[in-house]
Amino acid sequence: MLVAALLCAFVIGPFATTLSLHDYFTDWRVYDFAWRLFTVHNLDNTLPGVFETIPYAKQVNGSLWTLAGELLLYAVVLLWGILLLLWQKQFKALAGATPALLLVALFFAGIIYAPWYMAFVLSWGAVFFLGGLAYLFGNKIIINIPLSIGLFVITALLFHYRSPLLVTSFNISLAYGIFAVAYHPALQVKAFHKLGDFSYGLYIYAFPIQQLMALKFPQWGVAANFGASFLLTLVLAAASWYWVEKPMLKLKMAQSAKPA
Repeated sequence: MLVAALLCAFVIGPFATTLSLHDYFTDWRVYDFAWRLFTVHNLDNTLPGVFETIPYAKQVNGSLWTLAGELLLYAVVLLWGILLLLWQKQFKALAGATPALLLVALFFAGIIYAPWYMAFVLSWGAVFFLGGLAYLFGNKIIINIPLSIGLFVITALLFHYRSPLLVTSFNISLAYGIFAVAYHPALQVKAFHKLGDFSYGLYIYAFPIQQLMALKFPQWGVAANFGASFLLTLVLAAASWYWVEKPMLKLKMAQSAKPA
């Protein structure tokens, strides 16, 4: 996040602002933006004079609004892991109640940390912990492409008839479809995995790059913007993986391997 904050505030910002460089770099909002983005606390998604004339005006990195909720979920998992390590022998029944208690803890943590997140916190928490269960019991999940297609057909029918079950059906279809595509043996591209994990870089850099393309090339249509943005973001994501994320992961593993 430090690299993303620096890139948005001190590379993309000066390149996209309507202010002079002197006015831009002497504006306290630049440094406030970088600090808020780095700490993922009370994010302010605007920079002075940046992206003011494009359709989605003044938004620098709109994808990152979910990060506070994500970090909150990680904190809840950490807290619950510590509690289980400390008390699992005395309270074995606690482990069985983990999902429900996690959601309760998440609810109160959300109230304290970011009240407006309460509109999302229970649904996010449910999806987050269901993902954890899918990881733990992945070998028991049946991967079936025809089943995935059938779920999407049902979703399409529900959409056609404006059914109130549409959102639920779509969520189930999308989640299962992602699992099916990701883990079906016939669809595995082993060589791709050797290149690295560029997903995080794609996530944090795509939005500002798309905004920059819209600003500098307003005559482009959606397809041209998407194509150019994807290629440039992919380069940044690869650089982020090889120069930031991978070295940090190696450092973490080296530290965890040291004897206590």
